[in-house]
Amino acid sequence: MRFDDAAEIDGDTRLRVALGALSGAERTIYAVSGHEGVVCHRHTTLETYLETLYATGWRRGQHRDKTTLTAVFQRYILPLVRLFDRFCIDSPFLAIDTDNRVPALAPALCKSRSVGAPGLCVLHDLDRHRHFGLVADVAAADRPFAEKSDTLVWRGATTGVFDPDRGPLSPRAFIPALADRGRADIDVGFHTFTRRVLRDAGADGAAALERHHRPEMDLSQQLHHRYLLSLEGHDVASGLKWMMASNSVVLMPPVTAESWACETRLAPYRHFVPVRADLADVPDQLSWCRREREACQAIVAAANQFVADLMHPPTNHKVGKAIVEHYAATVALTRAPGCRIPESVLPA
Repeated sequence: MRFDDAAEIDGDTRLRVALGALSGAERTIYAVSGHEGVVCHRHTTLETYLETLYATGWRRGQHRDKTTLTAVFQRYILPLVRLFDRFCIDSPFLAIDTDNRVPALAPALCKSRSVGAPGLCVLHDLDRHRHFGLVADVAAADRPFAEKSDTLVWRGATTGVFDPDRGPLSPRAFIPALADRGRADIDVGFHTFTRRVLRDAGADGAAALERHHRPEMDLSQQLHHRYLLSLEGHDVASGLKWMMASNSVVLMPPVTAESWACETRLAPYRHFVPVRADLADVPDQLSWCRREREACQAIVAAANQFVADLMHPPTNHKVGKAIVEHYAATVALTRAPGCRIPESVLPA
């Protein structure tokens, strides 16, 4: 499926990454109850999607308002429905309609999955505008590497894990410690605070976090900086693709989640400059970047090519078609005892 000998990532690799554990699998019947994901098919509409959510309680759908669920349907479900319909595939499929790190017990199409525990998650190009929408705007907003400010920047929300009782801390939880170093060449801070993180932090912890509030930056303002810090939140870092499409160098910790962007195929010192998950070595790695200007420009070129490959329409079409065809050929869904999925969606 490779279309260009200079490609940083070819179509066959992308297909293997997307399919994950389903790659090479034989046809298997999976009994589902409705708690594994949303069961859909090529004729799913907003109404049947809502009917399934309300019947099964998937992702607490009954507690979200219809405006929110309509947006979720358009970002996560409708692209899959259109794919199955375009290729006239009548098989029902499971979809995960949110940011995801939970390992799927039955094959489910999703935007993201955990690297360490992927389960049977199958990746597809979902919530595309949020993750790839700014790539097309980079060229007009960017400037040459040599003309950028010799500084590092990060802006984002308090997404991810900030409470050690909930699991390993998100790299974003270490932004306060990095900011407290008081480096004029490192401009990091939160532009948005999530309610759960502030609640879990308590009054004193919330005040400490809010001390690191910084104004939000648009694309052009961030691209003024030569070095961009990319940090995962609930799952993958949504801004990574436009950062890699720019003339700035990306610094980031090892990835723990992956998506359509094949983050696990990014190589340190080839596509990005690695930093520790606790961000303690960011100043040292920034010094390395300044010493190794030529290496940094080679990293920028490789990252640019990687994103260009991800944006290549013919390859995206072939990979998308191969994913849904392989899913339909290897996955059969049936009703588990006590299944609450409407029979109009998954017949008995």
